[in-house]
Amino acid sequence: MKKITEEKKKRLIVVLCGILLFALVFFLAFGLFSGNDSKDKTTENGTYANTSEDVIKDQEVEGLRFSNTSLIMENGRSKLTTEVKNLTGEDIDLQSFDILVKDKDGKEMVTLLGYVGEVIKADETRIITSETDVDLTKAAAIEYVIKY
Repeated sequence: MKKITEEKKKRLIVVLCGILLFALVFFLAFGLFSGNDSKDKTTENGTYANTSEDVIKDQEVEGLRFSNTSLIMENGRSKLTTEVKNLTGEDIDLQSFDILVKDKDGKEMVTLLGYVGEVIKADETRIITSETDVDLTKAAAIEYVIKY
């Protein structure tokens, strides 16, 4: 049986410590930079962009397409902006629509008003902005309800 010299023991301990240190750094880095399943982003100035798929996805409701949706939290206010395009081929007198904002459990957090207030001509697009003081950083989905 071979004896392990004192120098080989020290080398083995240094190698094992190095492997342990590498593993620790790897797992810490992996833990810090993953696990953000909600895909939300906060900028340096504290502006928060909710980029959850069911919040920003394009939707079509009763011949209207809602697209390029953004939900931003800044200075204690949530601001939702969306483009509304008339796909019906006819002019529509659309006063407003409701924007139901829901959490991950499908519970309604708030209903926002999407105010148009006039005719949207065929193939015309309008940009609608709605704001609230309700914190919508945890919003998971948006549903549009047309009101004629």
